[in-house]
Amino acid sequence: MPHAFVAHAALASRARTVGIAGGEGAHTVHMATNLIDYGGVRFIQVDSARIGGIGPAKAVADHAVRHGTTYVNHTFTSHLALSASMQPFAGLAEHRICEYPVEPKAVALAISSNHITLDANGEVRAPDAPGLGIEVDLEGLAPYLRHVEISIDHERVYTSPEVPHTVGHVV
Repeated sequence: MPHAFVAHAALASRARTVGIAGGEGAHTVHMATNLIDYGGVRFIQVDSARIGGIGPAKAVADHAVRHGTTYVNHTFTSHLALSASMQPFAGLAEHRICEYPVEPKAVALAISSNHITLDANGEVRAPDAPGLGIEVDLEGLAPYLRHVEISIDHERVYTSPEVPHTVGHVV
């Protein structure tokens, strides 16, 4: 629980030689920074999507640096999500632990045409390209697209847009 600062601190005080990690469930910068300030975590591991984006995750990374806590990304899905999760600490040379999706689901691989790969040392680098550096593969996503309609009291309030004909044969 990201708000259980006293419990984290108690565990950290008993663990002594083993650093405690936390923050995957933090929904705000304040929750994550409190884990550093009051919870005694040695590794703060936030999810960029859950905490509100790359900007808030970067604020946590900066706070971690100021307090001697190691920032670690949190993601295990697509390479698009992996790139987003790496951005807040891409320039922090001493923060070298990276959660990496070793066995992603087929849809996670289909989302993008390029992937972040491990080098010979088992390390990764953030893409050196505009944006997240990951290209969305619309053709690869075609088999996963579904037509959706939402009705309330028999009145249609939403219909998914038509899929362009250039993307597969999904209707």
